Amino acid sequence: MNATCHCGQPCDGTYVCGSCVNDFWNALDGLPNLLTELDVARTRQVRLSDGTGQAGGLPLPWNESASAMGLRLVTRLWALVSACADAHLSSTEEIETEPWPAIDTDRGAARWLMCRAEALARVPWGAEEMRAIVHLGRRGWHLVDHPPERIFAGPCGLCGEDLYATPGEPVVVCGACRTPEDVEERRAFLLAKVDDQLVTATELARALTTLGQPVTPERIRQWKHRGRILTRGSNPAGAPLYRVGDVVSLLVADAERVSTRATSSAG
Repeated sequence: MNATCHCGQPCDGTYVCGSCVNDFWNALDGLPNLLTELDVARTRQVRLSDGTGQAGGLPLPWNESASAMGLRLVTRLWALVSACADAHLSSTEEIETEPWPAIDTDRGAARWLMCRAEALARVPWGAEEMRAIVHLGRRGWHLVDHPPERIFAGPCGLCGEDLYATPGEPVVVCGACRTPEDVEERRAFLLAKVDDQLVTATELARALTTLGQPVTPERIRQWKHRGRILTRGSNPAGAPLYRVGDVVSLLVADAERVSTRATSSAG
């Protein structure tokens, strides 16, 4: 077995160090939510959920790369499940998950592999497979959190067609009726319409960023961790939901605090 892991850390009777095994386990643990977020990012036809399963009023930007990444992750996931089953890798968990080949969902496949993370670290080909899953997971979250190249500017005030503008563009012309629309006015109108919608941190960050209120998913999660914001339930995949208006209020409050400090310093 290798004396050192691919990351340079020493290994104790395995091909992968404990830290990298933990990274692999965490990547699998978050994979079901990642696949859900990639599917949302995949098409701008998917709209923010209002928490009841009904479509909301804010479409998300198209991201072709998200579709390809989701397919790569699922393909790699199931290929690894098959390889582990062929190698008869045993579970290291006290409570076994659904046995192979009975598992039939991506979430089930991820949980099945989590129970075999330690066993996988002890086979020669395990290090490459574990590293691949972690790498794809990180790239997937980057795609989900990456701001879109074109921003959603709200619906056309005349015909209701979705408007997309280049960042910094003050006016956008509707592709359907050719009506020129003020980008800031359209975004302000839409922001007021989605105030009570409940969405995930990733959906919310992407939506608010397109509406001129930049925020990252991690910042929203940190607000939750520090008790500045409450979750309002969860979606079918188990991801926590946040109210749009709650996050906007915190952004406004933080902006006012920064402005006050700047004014005091200047005085």
